[in-house]
Amino acid sequence: INISNNTISGNSSPTYGGLHLNFEIRGSEPGGLGFHGNTITGNGGNQGIEAGGNLFITGNTITDNIGQGIRVYSDDVVLVDNNLIKGNAAGEGAGIWAEARSTSGPDSAYGNITISNNRIIDNTASSKAGGIFGQANSGSTLSIQNNILHGNSSTNSSDTKGGAALWLFDLSGNLSVTQNTITGSSGLSTISVGCRRAYDGADCNDSSPPAVPTINNNNIFNNST
Repeated sequence: INISNNTISGNSSPTYGGLHLNFEIRGSEPGGLGFHGNTITGNGGNQGIEAGGNLFITGNTITDNIGQGIRVYSDDVVLVDNNLIKGNAAGEGAGIWAEARSTSGPDSAYGNITISNNRIIDNTASSKAGGIFGQANSGSTLSIQNNILHGNSSTNSSDTKGGAALWLFDLSGNLSVTQNTITGSSGLSTISVGCRRAYDGADCNDSSPPAVPTINNNNIFNNST
């Protein structure tokens, strides 16, 4: 299924301001549901796009929404690539909020989310993660690579918040941030690493410490804290 070349603007909802997508057919590659070449702008609610399942979100323009530009959660394969995500405002993950989930039991499944080649610009979080909020749950994989993150901000001054560009929760040991350009961010910190239990959203403690994300070969400059 492909959804392409639409303009979605000026909508408002207490839950999904722009578009809600959920596609449950599993696959080894992204592409069960494609969202490509659309413009999502000026919507009010929680997200410009909220999506789960096996999908790709590519080549879209997502601007000036009240809520996260893209919110994606999946225990399947997801690609978020080559989007312009600009001027969105949310509590956390104003540009992109992503959670690679895991499902246990006889139908066990592990998310594999790739966020690549996006321009994530001038998004603002009132809590944390103006640019990208990323969480990888046990057994899942989240890769953040080759993106430009510029001018994103986190306005909360609490020492538990911050992450003007990135806020990372690694519960799997498979969260990586590589070859991104991160510049012009402002907030308590440019990149923050924390932990939150996947099943209830509570902060981790000494009995459930997070893994350490892999942060390599990024170009990080002209950020202010």
